[in-house]
Amino acid sequence: FAGLPENAATELRRAAGGNVALVAWLADHISALPLGSMPNLDGVHAFDSATLDVLQAAYHGSGAKLDFLPLAVNPDRFPNCGKPWPQRREGLVFLGNHTAGRKETMRRFVDAGGVLSNYGPGADTGLRIWRCRRISPVGSAQIYGAYQGVLNLLQAPNTVNGLNLRAYEIPASGGLGTYPLTPDLSLSFVPNQEIIAYRNMEDLAQKTRTLFHEPARADEIMSAGRLRVMKDHTYARRAEQLLNAWLPPA
Repeated sequence: FAGLPENAATELRRAAGGNVALVAWLADHISALPLGSMPNLDGVHAFDSATLDVLQAAYHGSGAKLDFLPLAVNPDRFPNCGKPWPQRREGLVFLGNHTAGRKETMRRFVDAGGVLSNYGPGADTGLRIWRCRRISPVGSAQIYGAYQGVLNLLQAPNTVNGLNLRAYEIPASGGLGTYPLTPDLSLSFVPNQEIIAYRNMEDLAQKTRTLFHEPARADEIMSAGRLRVMKDHTYARRAEQLLNAWLPPA
C-alpha cells in the first residue's frame, strides 16, 4: 500500500505511540493511490522508479520520504543449485504462468532461433504434463541452475522500469539471468557482465547463441551475478537499509 484510509492511519499511530514512522515498501507499480487511501505515510519506498513520479505527485508538500528501493531474494528459499556448464541443458528455460502475451513473446524468441524449454501453468509441454504444475522455490532454483540460461520477461503493468523478483532469484539459484533493458536495470546489475540485457527477442536470441559458445564467459557472468545478489540484493541487506533510513543513530 502507498497510503491508508484516514481512520486506519489514525488508529495505527495511536496504537504505536511515540515517534514511530509508518512506512511502506511497494512491490508492484501503481498509477495512483488505491481508492480510499490518503497520502498519510511517513515514507514510501518504491521498487520501480516509474512509481516515484506517482508518489511525488500524491505526496507533494507532505514532507514524506520517498525513494527507490529494489526488490530482493531470500537465498534460503532459492539456494545455489547451479550445475557445471557441461551438465546444463541446452538453451533458455521459462518458468511461470504462460499467459497469451507471454506465449507470443516466447514464440518470437523461438522463431528468431532461440532454444526454449517451458515450465509452469499453461505451458505447452506435450506429454510432459508434470511441467505444467506450480513449482516450489527450491524446485524453481533447481530448474534455474539446470539450464544454460533463464528467460525473464517484464511483468507489465506491475513493472514498468524496475526489476521483478525473478531477476534476483535466478542468480541466487546459480542461473544465468536475462532481463529487458529497462531504466532500472543498471541500478541493480552491470548489464551483460552480471545479467544478460536484451532489447527484444531477436536481440536475446542472437546474444545467447553467441554466449553459449563461450562457456567460460557465460560462467563468469553467472558467478558475477550471484556475487552481486548475495552482496547487495538479499532481504537481510534490505532490512539493514530500511533500519538505517528510519532508526535514529545509536
